Amino acid sequence: MRFMFRQLATIATLSITLFCLSCSSPEIDLGKFDKKKWKSDRYGCAGLRSKMSAEVTYVTNQLAEQREVVVRENLGLPDREELDARMKKTLYYFMEPGPKCDSSLSKPIKTLAIELDPVGREVKLVTFQLIR
Repeated sequence: MRFMFRQLATIATLSITLFCLSCSSPEIDLGKFDKKKWKSDRYGCAGLRSKMSAEVTYVTNQLAEQREVVVRENLGLPDREELDARMKKTLYYFMEPGPKCDSSLSKPIKTLAIELDPVGREVKLVTFQLIR
């Protein structure tokens, strides 16, 4: 009886450990991308993001098929989020000063748009888009 209890306790401990390890997000190679600098330029107001386009292009390739958590860890909170009728979520990061910086802006704003699939919340598509 004690032997069986020890085996069950060992199996439970291993299962919990493996579960916890599988929940952690993987490290991705960011190259020269400075995520602190990126995150400090919320809404693109300081103009830092517009100067980082080459680094951002590299990072977008690394984000393919990653989970939403990994995107948020590396790029921070999105400047805008949209959820469509099919539950597809799109995260927008402004590459140039957005409406929160200057409310009189009427021109379209260049953004980094990250589409997530509705089921697993994995990155489905990363593009640069103009939005209003």
